Formats: sequence, C-alpha cells, structure tokens
Amino acid sequence: MANFRSGEQGFTLLEMLAAMAILILGVTSLLGALSAGLGIRRGAEQRSRAALLADQVIMELRTQILSGPAEDRGLGSGLAAAEIDAITVTRIDGYRGMKYSVEFLTDVEYPDLTLARLRISWLHQGSDVGIEFLRLLSKSSPLSYRVETRMEQRRRSP
Repeated sequence: MANFRSGEQGFTLLEMLAAMAILILGVTSLLGALSAGLGIRRGAEQRSRAALLADQVIMELRTQILSGPAEDRGLGSGLAAAEIDAITVTRIDGYRGMKYSVEFLTDVEYPDLTLARLRISWLHQGSDVGIEFLRLLSKSSPLSYRVETRMEQRRRSP
C-alpha cells in the first residue's frame, strides 16, 4: 500500500477532462491549419500550371496564325483567325484535369491584330475554377523571323 501525505493529491477527473479538451482543441486547430495550407498550396500549383499552359497555347496559336495567311513562306496552311471564332480543348497531355477554351476577337480597324481570350479551368473540391488570360496576337511576322527569312533568301539566290 502506498502512503499518501495529507497535502499530496492527484488530478481529479474534472481536471483530466479539461486537459483532454484543451489537447483535442489544439490538435483539431493544427489539423485545420495544415489542411488549409495544403489547399492554398494546391491552388497556387494549379495557377502556376495554368500559366505555363497559357504560354504554351499562345505560342502554338502565334505559330498557327503566322503560318496561316502567308502560304508563300512554305509553312503550309495554319489557323486563320478569321475562319475560327473559338476553340475548346478538354484533354491536354501533361496537364491532367485541365481544359481550355480560346475565343478570338478581331477589330475591323486593326485586321492584323487578334485578341485571344484564353480561359483555363480545372476542378477544385468539386467546383470549376479557372483563370482567364488575354493575349494580343499579330498576323505579321516578328522582326527576327523576317531578318532570318531575308538572309535565307539571299543565301539561296545566285
């Protein structure tokens, strides 16, 4: 048998319950903060992937628009912005779960310029989330391409 002095006592049941409640509240708050942090991180990753996809899509569109009207470059027929009003793609290699749509707007005062409204979307916790990018596409070749083409023509000519 253990000898207890009159001033020494253990924890009461009420004190143990209060300590457990405080511990459970702390652990629950910590788990909530961790899950919120993971959600924010996932959202940032998806927005970063969407920006990379937007750059890739815009580069493809620029290439196709530039090669479309100028068959004299020998690049074949590409995307003519006047022929297509919108594009929707639902499956993209390397970007699982993402889809995009592009809408083309052309002003009659500036026929060489086309505004591409690119919307990239994905599912996040059951709802459709997305980002919209606006890019101006020019049908004229960039200066570097024109210089390179001109130099190539000079090399070929006798």
